Amino acid sequence: MAVQFVKRLQYAFQVAQKKTKRCNGSARILAMNRPWTQKFRLPPTLSWADVAYTAVPAVLWGILVQSRARLITPHCVNDPLQCVAGNLFLVDRMSLGMGNPAADSLSFKTQYAAAWLACLIPLLWTLARRLGLKKSLQASATDLLLFIETTLWNGFITESIRVTVQRPRPFVYADPARLGMDPAHYTSFISGHTSFAAAASTACVLILLGRQAPAWLVGVTTFIGGALIVSTGLFRVLAGRHFATDVVFAAIAGIASAVCVAWIHKRNNRAL
Repeated sequence: MAVQFVKRLQYAFQVAQKKTKRCNGSARILAMNRPWTQKFRLPPTLSWADVAYTAVPAVLWGILVQSRARLITPHCVNDPLQCVAGNLFLVDRMSLGMGNPAADSLSFKTQYAAAWLACLIPLLWTLARRLGLKKSLQASATDLLLFIETTLWNGFITESIRVTVQRPRPFVYADPARLGMDPAHYTSFISGHTSFAAAASTACVLILLGRQAPAWLVGVTTFIGGALIVSTGLFRVLAGRHFATDVVFAAIAGIASAVCVAWIHKRNNRAL
């Protein structure tokens, strides 16, 4: 089945190549002058700055995670009246009392599925293009690094929001004095699982756009990625780990992270 999928990708690329040959050489230059959304169809490029783009968020993310105990104040223990259902948005109150273990387990699976999607689909498309060993390796390495950078920046942004907002998880409201003692229980806003799924799925779609993937492949990937984002967020709510607003804003943050990383790698028009 995988062989048939690769063959279909190869056929799609051959069709795309024939259509490209019919266009004049100025079409690629004109792409740079089109609206900013069209620039995502340009191939990604790397530079030495990517060393910093990768190292900086990784270090900062690690520091924030290790500093939770110092940065987070267990305010539900100090003042239990801050952690009552009446202080929540109406849409968030439905998360109280939830705690489905199966949903918790499924949220990890959908999160990992988003990671596999971001790694495998661009790789299969690169193989289908038959660029040769060197160019295929270069393109695949570039795509993988873009995914890693997106993940790291998303993780740093997510943790920054968490230690700033310090929102208790839904289950803390059942017994604030006892369950509110752990600093890790004040990381409800935003959902890390959902933001990761959103960042990975969006990065996959943007990478395919940059590699001139056919519309059907981009469309299918977008649909699958969207389903993974929604299901991950839903499972986190059903598991009692997050409120509805946590997962909505997490999806926005993840998508924004992927878009920003993709955008800064569209500096020129040089394709691999």
